[in-house]
Amino acid sequence: MYSATAGANGPLLGTDEEEIVLMQYLVLDAVCRKKVTEQQYIVRPPTEDINENVLGEQCREDFGLTEDKVKNGQPFESVVDSRAFMAVFD
Repeated sequence: MYSATAGANGPLLGTDEEEIVLMQYLVLDAVCRKKVTEQQYIVRPPTEDINENVLGEQCREDFGLTEDKVKNGQPFESVVDSRAFMAVFD
C-alpha cells in the first residue's frame, strides 16, 4: 500500500498536511512469488479545494499527475470503500 499527497512525499509525507491524491497497492502471492494484482487510484480532493491548484511540483514530477487528472479523480470515500478496495482479496 502506498499513498502520495499533493505536497511533500517520501520521508516528508504528511509534514505539510496536504490531501491524498494517489493511492496504490500491490498484492503478492508469497508462496508462488507472483504478483496477484496491482491497482492505482487517483483521488480527487474535497470540493472546496477542487478549484485551486493542489499539486506540488514534487508530486507532478514523481508520479506524472496533472491538475486535470486529480480534479477528475475519484473521491477519497469511493477509493477506500471496503467493497471496492478489498474486493481483490475475496
